[in-house]
Amino acid sequence: MSGHKISVSGLSIECHEAPDADCRKRPNCEPEEWDTAGCRDHSGEHKLTTGHDCWLSEWVNGSGLEDSYYDFDKYPITPTPNAPVELINEHPDAVLWKYEEIPNA
Repeated sequence: MSGHKISVSGLSIECHEAPDADCRKRPNCEPEEWDTAGCRDHSGEHKLTTGHDCWLSEWVNGSGLEDSYYDFDKYPITPTPNAPVELINEHPDAVLWKYEEIPNA
């Protein structure tokens, strides 16, 4: 099961992943751009470190749940509070979300 879910208010995504999860890894500097190798903004060793805030949920919450829903034509009128979600980082300029598919549910 995902460590991300819709908040109780239904207005944002919360992260409950472990401190060493990929979504909590980033450089210790404040770069404009970075990837899995580290910071690309300036010279020096700025490798990814763990324990940061979740950058995936920050991105979704910054653009809003409605604007970042995976299937925007079928956006739910009211997001389901506490529902587990999957965050999708397939596009270079966006992180999208959708409800996590629960087997045999």
